[in-house]
Amino acid sequence: MEIQSYNLAIQYLKAEQYEEAALILEKMIKEYPLCTDVSWALGLLHVLSGFPQQALKQWKNLQTANYLTTRQMLEEKVPLYDELYLNYNQAVQLIGAGEFHLAKNIFHDLLTFQVELPLPVDFYHGYLLTQIVTGEKKDVAQEINHMPLYVKNSSVIRELEHWLENHQLPEPDSTDQKSFKKGWSKRLILGSSLVASLLMGGVGLRVFSQQKEISEAKPVFLYHESPPKTEIFKKVTVGSKGHSEGQVKQQDSINANSRLESSTKASLSTYREGLTAFRNRDYRAAAAQMEKSLSLEPNEYFSDDAMFFLIESKQRLNEKGNIHFLYDHFFSQTSPHYVYSPYFDELLLGKAKILIDDGNTKDALPFLEKILTDYRQEWTAVEATLMMNQIKAEDKS
Repeated sequence: MEIQSYNLAIQYLKAEQYEEAALILEKMIKEYPLCTDVSWALGLLHVLSGFPQQALKQWKNLQTANYLTTRQMLEEKVPLYDELYLNYNQAVQLIGAGEFHLAKNIFHDLLTFQVELPLPVDFYHGYLLTQIVTGEKKDVAQEINHMPLYVKNSSVIRELEHWLENHQLPEPDSTDQKSFKKGWSKRLILGSSLVASLLMGGVGLRVFSQQKEISEAKPVFLYHESPPKTEIFKKVTVGSKGHSEGQVKQQDSINANSRLESSTKASLSTYREGLTAFRNRDYRAAAAQMEKSLSLEPNEYFSDDAMFFLIESKQRLNEKGNIHFLYDHFFSQTSPHYVYSPYFDELLLGKAKILIDDGNTKDALPFLEKILTDYRQEWTAVEATLMMNQIKAEDKS
């Protein structure tokens, strides 16, 4: 075996330069397919890159004590990874449909697992891309700074940083602020090199599952040289009845997650049906589906969307009996899905308009002031300014 090449690969792994290490290990495993050290290192590379199925495949012929112990613990993580991959693929489909905010929320939720599990670079990349196209470019550099070193070292993230340094977002046309907010992100992604990343392998067409192989290997720490930086394998304590306490808790967790997943899928499916109805201007059907979606899952990443389109449907149907309740319910939510919803300022404006129409101009002022304070760069600030000026003019008269 080429000791110098192997040692160089280990140095790259310790520096979290995974792509460089992968080039060496992939070449070595072809030349020395029976070498235990190389196979073990490459398998762990897959583990800490977020692809445990690839690790199990790499280790299928190993019979060392370390491997047999690790394999059992790794297999326990595979169902969770499968769920994460499914959510990732769902985000990709939403991108294809132009639902960038929904996709961004899914990517954000995926990244909450980074404390517990090593995640594929594509999860981080997808989140950053959707931040850009939803108008949060200014936050991307700070997000990158807080990401794991192996992510920052990846070529796809370095290329994204280069893109950020050399591209400016288009300025909105002051005469068409609303259409700019709703349309610029799609024009940007279709008119720039980002479309290649989204639709041609960076994020778009790569599918993760046990049945589909990943074409590119990505590295990890060598276990017997240096322990993994993330503790993903947790030992269980065996109870007196032969079943581990950890196994019982794990099964309970799996059952609970299964029920939650079923409810979430039903809620999301119902939301999508409502969105289709809304786009077809069948507002009564849209309202019914949005209400059903919220009754199934009131606090998911798409729940703020469901509430927004429920309110919009009610407005178009001129059903204002409980419209104030719906607005206030949205504003009272403490979940980040609502607090940081892209619809928040638009709903503030809608609430103010209804209050003014009802003759409650004084009550509308706090909503307009919040827009001017917190959303002064948005199209809603232009509308709020016009409404404030009109109120002042009427007060003088």
